[in-house]
Amino acid sequence: MGGLTLNSHFIAVPICRAQGVGLGAYISQDMDTHPDSRLPAAVALSYLGSFATGDPETISSHVGEDFINDHASALGSPSRGRQEYLRRLPAFLASLPGLQYDADQPIVDGPRVAAPYTLHASGVSKDQHPVPITIRGVMLLRIEHGLITERLDVWDALTYLRQVGEA
Repeated sequence: MGGLTLNSHFIAVPICRAQGVGLGAYISQDMDTHPDSRLPAAVALSYLGSFATGDPETISSHVGEDFINDHASALGSPSRGRQEYLRRLPAFLASLPGLQYDADQPIVDGPRVAAPYTLHASGVSKDQHPVPITIRGVMLLRIEHGLITERLDVWDALTYLRQVGEA
């Protein structure tokens, strides 16, 4: 998924594989008037795609004011609220240059979405050399009124530690 230009009025909506189009295809629609832009799968895929922009405002525009950000990994750091999430995003993005999530087919149950992904980024080894990072994971999301209200990110911290030479 390439970089997306998103703001509070327009989003790039991935067309779901269920409609016969690959996840890399996008159309722009007005978030306030286009009904598909508020579908949980579209919101989840747009959120994952937004990380490729590297823009904290774009990423955080997908989450609700009282956003609950949780992690199953021991290396993750939970937070509460959109403003706190926005405050933390620059450091997270700086720690994984070129961060991109390649999304797999999401599984949707009403407002809940399981969004499997493969994370790709650059990291720094313990001897300060750049190393590629590839981690499989899944985000468990709750989406209400077109915004993510809860996120549990499940990924294997040991895979990351091995790739940077710390395990």
